[in-house]
Amino acid sequence: MKQTTKYVGLDVHQATTVAVVGDETGRVIARSVVPTEAMALLEFMRGMRGAVHVVLEEGTQAQWLHDLLVGRVARVIVCDRRGEPRRGSKGDWHDAEWLMGRLRTGELRAVYHGSPHLATLRELGRVSQRGRGRDPGDVAAQGAVPRARNSDRWAGRLRRRAASRVAGEARRRRR
Repeated sequence: MKQTTKYVGLDVHQATTVAVVGDETGRVIARSVVPTEAMALLEFMRGMRGAVHVVLEEGTQAQWLHDLLVGRVARVIVCDRRGEPRRGSKGDWHDAEWLMGRLRTGELRAVYHGSPHLATLRELGRVSQRGRGRDPGDVAAQGAVPRARNSDRWAGRLRRRAASRVAGEARRRRR
């Protein structure tokens, strides 16, 4: 592949990811099915020369994949297609190619996938409160779910708890 800008549309599933690669003109230059594993996806991205722009739909793997690819490709966009009318056939290849084409023309609406730490903190707050039998809506109203303005405080708490847990495990091993 020449050293030109590449646009990659990913249709991500639990076991495999369908990838369609297009050039600056929108012509499809490669199609591939890659295992949804870090090493396989990174190897696939490394095989392309030039600037690589990647798009994928919001879903269960989106945060992980976003964090994996940020800094390794020129741009990663996670989009949310809910509410958009479906046109034509529905299939993995078609979805990946549709995403690639919209990325190239700038027609996608991105959803925020910035701080992985904030996402982790939110999930920890939800899991922690869920375990206590509280309603998640009540938890958010009480401020137990981390907010962006409190993320430094929550991150500090998390680091202190992790450090004390590691120290406690080390003491138990020595006994």
